[in-house]
Amino acid sequence: MDTGHKRSKWRRTCVPYLLFLLPLLRQTDATMEYKNSTGSHAIQTETCAENEYLHDGICCDKCPPGFKLTDACRGKGLRSSCEKCDVDFYLDSTNYYRNCFSCTICKRNEVEKSPCTHKENRVCVCKPGYYRNSINLNTWSCSRCKKCGAGERESQPCSSNNNTVCECKDFHYRLNKYTCVLCKGCGEQCPDLCTTPSPSTVSPKPDPVLPVFIFPVLATAAVFAILLIAYEGIRRWRKKKRNQSESPDPEKDTIEQTQVHTKIKEEESILLTNHSVEHEQDQALPDCVPREIRTHEFIYFVLEVVPIKRFKELVRRLNVSEQDIDRAERDNYAFADAQYQMLKIWSDNASGGGRNILPRPLLQEFIDRLKDMNLNGCAESIENKYCTEA
Repeated sequence: MDTGHKRSKWRRTCVPYLLFLLPLLRQTDATMEYKNSTGSHAIQTETCAENEYLHDGICCDKCPPGFKLTDACRGKGLRSSCEKCDVDFYLDSTNYYRNCFSCTICKRNEVEKSPCTHKENRVCVCKPGYYRNSINLNTWSCSRCKKCGAGERESQPCSSNNNTVCECKDFHYRLNKYTCVLCKGCGEQCPDLCTTPSPSTVSPKPDPVLPVFIFPVLATAAVFAILLIAYEGIRRWRKKKRNQSESPDPEKDTIEQTQVHTKIKEEESILLTNHSVEHEQDQALPDCVPREIRTHEFIYFVLEVVPIKRFKELVRRLNVSEQDIDRAERDNYAFADAQYQMLKIWSDNASGGGRNILPRPLLQEFIDRLKDMNLNGCAESIENKYCTEA
């Protein structure tokens, strides 16, 4: 009975307090949700450019390389305050760091390759005679380059990142890590001195592909040689048989020789008669007698002796019209072809011309025009070539 009385008394006392606390808890939860939706959520959705950073919900500009941040921007559109790094300190990228990085100090056996600036760290390399010996991923030290020992020679020189590589000299074998010893005779370590292959040396297997190609080639060459020999033998046998079938006829040979001698004597008598006639005609001709001159040969010779600069003047004196000169130059790409066409027009249009044989009056006219132009040397060359003195 007492227990039930106590329960009813507890309910009467606690229920009013619980009813009062429930509205308060509900109001507190609503306030937190409003803050998250307006404050922190807005910060998460804010997007800044690459050269900016987020500060208190505002995008502030970063400091350039070589400068550190001293004060963030106070509002949107305002700039951050930056300060240049001190001596022996640097920042090599845009940043919003409050402090600069200290420059590397060259260690033992290192020399400075490039100095420290407010934008770049100091670069150190190993001095000559040393190489970079990596201890782990981020740690290294400069170690002295190795020198080859007795019986060794250098196969790869020491560089800034690699140590010297040594190998044994010819006819030497390695005794330990630092020494090579001269071979004294045939052995497992000196197989080059052995006249017969050592047991440890495995003889290479012959290449099975090589005979597959050699045998067909040799067989083809042999067949070709046999056919060539057989052909040559048959050819000689037929020639010998043909010579044997033709019996010599001494009487026939004598008759043929007599006919040949008679024919030669007749030809000699004809030549002597013609020569005497030509000599008589030569004596009857005047001092300058033009030989039969073909027009194209004469034109080619003229192109060789007459100067190019005086050629147009010559054809004008030979009564070739300006229209024909222009047409010859227009129709021919090469000037020599145009010159040929000009002289061909002169020879074809002149009296007695046009039969591919240059008449004597035209030759004399051509020589006279050259002399009128004071080209006596050219005129003399033409007279010497196409006129014979009695």
